[in-house]
Amino acid sequence: MLTTDRLSVSLQENLLVLLVFSDKAASLVRNSIPLPLYSSQIYREVVSRVYDYLDQYKKPPADHLPDLFDDELKSDKANQYGELFEALYAQKSKVNEDYILGQLEAFVRQQTLKSSIISASEAIQEGDLDRAEEQLHAGLKTRLSLFTPGTTLADGVRLAYAHQVRKDVAPTGIKELDDWGLGPARGELHLFIAKPKAGKTWWLVNVTKMCLLSRLRVVYITLEINEAQIAQRMIQSLFSVLRRKAKISVTRLRSDGLGRLLHFDKEQLSGRLSLDDITSRPLVEKKLGRLHGRENLIIKAFPTSALSVLALRAYLDMLERVSGFIPDMVVVDYPDLMKVDSKNYRIDLGSLYRDLRGLAVERNVGVVCASQSTRIGASAKLITDIHAGEDFSKIATADTVLTYTQTVHEREMGLARIFVSNSRVADKDRFIVLISQSYPVGQFVLSSCLMSENYIGLLEQSGSGLREEEEDDET
Repeated sequence: MLTTDRLSVSLQENLLVLLVFSDKAASLVRNSIPLPLYSSQIYREVVSRVYDYLDQYKKPPADHLPDLFDDELKSDKANQYGELFEALYAQKSKVNEDYILGQLEAFVRQQTLKSSIISASEAIQEGDLDRAEEQLHAGLKTRLSLFTPGTTLADGVRLAYAHQVRKDVAPTGIKELDDWGLGPARGELHLFIAKPKAGKTWWLVNVTKMCLLSRLRVVYITLEINEAQIAQRMIQSLFSVLRRKAKISVTRLRSDGLGRLLHFDKEQLSGRLSLDDITSRPLVEKKLGRLHGRENLIIKAFPTSALSVLALRAYLDMLERVSGFIPDMVVVDYPDLMKVDSKNYRIDLGSLYRDLRGLAVERNVGVVCASQSTRIGASAKLITDIHAGEDFSKIATADTVLTYTQTVHEREMGLARIFVSNSRVADKDRFIVLISQSYPVGQFVLSSCLMSENYIGLLEQSGSGLREEEEDDET
């Protein structure tokens, strides 16, 4: 028997969504939470009728919910019920079901153990040890009612054909990566490696943008750049806004029907909005107002070397309690700047990455982060996994690892190369994607294609060329 401690308001709202819409979770919620634990009268009325519906039809009401309240929707309480039902339908696609079920299990375990301990203590005071043991055993038995043994092969077939092996894989905006499902996903650690001051934050901003366009909720943790600067880059990335008004030339990659690079095209951009032109602000605000995912991003800055994984967990818990915001993706810019033991830096850094992946699994979110390459990697012709800074174990921990290489001449041309270093979740890795980009208008990628043998020749035709630059490096 659960004690009378209340569920948090945000958990009640999420449980109500599962009760109404989830075939998987509705019965579990119904059998776990007694009606009095819902704090609001209108919640209790809705839950009571949903419970009755579940008991009778053995499935959640879903779109039949308004039918259960036909009289109320015609009464003076119509607005209350209407607003609640609209909120439930709006949250239907946003609820992180596995995480909410984890919270439910934790609540049931906590309340059941409290009740069992109180009953067992009373029995001990009365000298009835057998009843005390029985009460403690009952508490543990109730905990097991939410226990799931795992996945069978029959479940595996069902999940595989329903494309549920990896859930909510976010796009990157780079076709050659997205075709192989190489974006960040729930329960995974996605790692991007580049040399210092070479595109790490712009990559994280790009991934965040693509998540917003997919209507996923994102928490962006920054340990180096302040919140206003990240927000500015997000505005630039979302709407191709210039930081300062200027003439901009960009490179476009032209490829054949098989995706092979044919040539580079230079293109002049004109008429772009710019942040240094105050008259453009209403237009930017209008664009933002039309963006469906505009409320799905929270940017939070922490001082360098001050944030631990434990503190990050606490922040996410507080964000949920205060704002009801449960993210689908957590972007960390970047973990190497989090709190680690300076005396055991490499060992502690490896543990930090493992803890971040644990956070991804525990909360059923995608964790997206970046890291610096070594000094050798900074001058390498191609940055790979062997150039991971400090502790190589971060490569083994991450589910997907991408690296970013850009020579001086490539930077002048607005070009860069992304190497899919390794992936334990996709069917393909160890290949290179060529991208064109323009940071002045906030675009990490404008166009892309697979790396081809004619790339160096085409690059040489555009100027001094990659080979000459490599020869200078060797000299």
